[in-house]
Amino acid sequence: MTETQFPTLFSPFQLGSLTLRNRVVLAPHSTHYANRVESERLSAYLAERAKGGVGLIIHEPVIVHPSSLSRVGKIWGYDPDNGGEYRRTTDLVHEHGAGILCQLIHNGRQVDGFESGLPAWYPSVASRPGTSELTHEMTHGEIAEVVAGFARSARICREGGFDGVEIHAAHGYLLQAFLSPATNRRDDEYGGDVTNRTRIVRDVVAAIRAEVGSDFVVGIRVVGDEFQPGGLDTDGAGQVAEALAGAGGVDYFSVVSGALSSHDRIVPDMSFPRALNAPLAAPLRERVRPVPVLVTGRIAEPREAEEILAAGQADLVGIVRSAIADPRWVAKAQAGTTAQIRPCVYGNDCRDAIGARRALSCMVNPDAGTESRPARPVTVGSPRRVVVVGGGIAGMEAAVAAADRGDQVVLLERTDRLGGQLNLAAAAPIRAELARLTEHMTLRVAASGIDLRLGRPADADGVASLRPDLVVLATGATQPASRFGTGAVCSWDILADPAARPALRPDVVLFDESGGNGWPLFATAEVLIAAGHRLTVVSGAAAIGTAVEAASLPPLLRRLRAEILLTSTVERSGDGLTIRNLYSGATTERDSATLVVESGRRPLDHLAQQLRGAGLPVVVVGDALAPRRISTAIREGRAAVRAE
Repeated sequence: MTETQFPTLFSPFQLGSLTLRNRVVLAPHSTHYANRVESERLSAYLAERAKGGVGLIIHEPVIVHPSSLSRVGKIWGYDPDNGGEYRRTTDLVHEHGAGILCQLIHNGRQVDGFESGLPAWYPSVASRPGTSELTHEMTHGEIAEVVAGFARSARICREGGFDGVEIHAAHGYLLQAFLSPATNRRDDEYGGDVTNRTRIVRDVVAAIRAEVGSDFVVGIRVVGDEFQPGGLDTDGAGQVAEALAGAGGVDYFSVVSGALSSHDRIVPDMSFPRALNAPLAAPLRERVRPVPVLVTGRIAEPREAEEILAAGQADLVGIVRSAIADPRWVAKAQAGTTAQIRPCVYGNDCRDAIGARRALSCMVNPDAGTESRPARPVTVGSPRRVVVVGGGIAGMEAAVAAADRGDQVVLLERTDRLGGQLNLAAAAPIRAELARLTEHMTLRVAASGIDLRLGRPADADGVASLRPDLVVLATGATQPASRFGTGAVCSWDILADPAARPALRPDVVLFDESGGNGWPLFATAEVLIAAGHRLTVVSGAAAIGTAVEAASLPPLLRRLRAEILLTSTVERSGDGLTIRNLYSGATTERDSATLVVESGRRPLDHLAQQLRGAGLPVVVVGDALAPRRISTAIREGRAAVRAE
């Protein structure tokens, strides 16, 4: 198959004055790869996605005014120094055949006063979530300053070689706050009806056009629904977009959803439907015709993108996390090799990194963000004989990376299938997306000429008999025995094959004995809830889900139909259970409940010492080294065989 499998997706498109080679857009997203001015790291990252075949790149948001300083890691779009710095990025992207726009933003109340020294500018007085601060209601002069900042930043973008700009008027930032009746309570010409609430955005468009002319693309990112009380619903969002389109000067609308109070929709995790914003884009598109519409939001596969376009829901499709996971998402789809696309599983490590003010990282692609480093040669020196022990994600990554290098690889897995703990994690209905990673890596193992030996427990003599030049020990972890002994059910038994699960009473107490307070606990909880049990979750933590990604916590809590007892522990009380609060000492009794214990993980590393004693070179990776995250296992698996 070729790109004709996706005839609309890979057809050219005229976007204002810009001709795109296809309809796939790398939508804007923060990276923290640059601070104040553009960096080589960010340029290389974007250029790699252009090389991978996207038709258009929209550069990460740059701030348009000093009052929008939110944190270190933001580019100052109003700084003239960026005109020259942008050129490196735009030239590289153009060399690879893609167009490039830059997103312009004012963060509104989502700022940090320690960075700007100013209060948060906002249309009306409101609280700043997570603080005791209130926002500053903007004066007419300050509104004019911000409008001028958008225009100045657009001019610098043009000088820097961009083909256009996108105005960010969504997700609860400043312009969206003016558009929304939930946050705009002004009684002057910038508040009230749709005409007044859209005035600042219309002023911004007019000011940009005065600076850059008509042969420069200008788009606006808007919400299709805010999903917040008193905010813009689908009809209200359509009215806003219609008013903005009617004023002229807009070349496209980018449709997303969510606001500050519904931020889990902004970067939706695997619990949300695929392509969740496409149904919101369709009615908005009807209201703004002939202005084209771009839609983004959990579009995982080329097939989904083609279906959106063929159904007339949008004119362009935006991807972000799919292209972070695999920069060649487009090229592989065009070549008819979609099965080779490394899947994003929407675990939101990328979103979590940005929220923690770290540089963007990816759960499934540890090479994301390293594009500016010298490329490693595919093959190095003489082929080695590499034995990988363990077929979980770390072991599969090591085996494939070694095979790609040209090594002869034997992969030993003690069970009858690959995947390891990923198979357990994917057992929870809402975490099933993780199975896509196992499926992808299983195909990679099969296609790489690896000598795969399933059902083969490894021992030192057996590994030594293979005469390896390198052993990668990726034996993973096991669940340690609970202090409750046989009186408790292990959480891993709940996540196992349903046919093998132990019998449970209707009432279940799930105890976070490990203190992890993360997905192993909540995946077990969701399986128990789905099975119809009345569930009590007990944790010694002071807050629920502290090890869960911030954007994933709200939807998790909405699904978690369970009694949650925090800062507590569980004790045996005859045939029953006593739940004791660690602060107050108050107790709760459960006389007829099954106790399920999440006791954490312990490395299975005993083979390492035996192999080293036999004189074999051994590298221990993933959970066998120390139980941590999927992303760590992948990175260490690759690094183990790449090292010279």
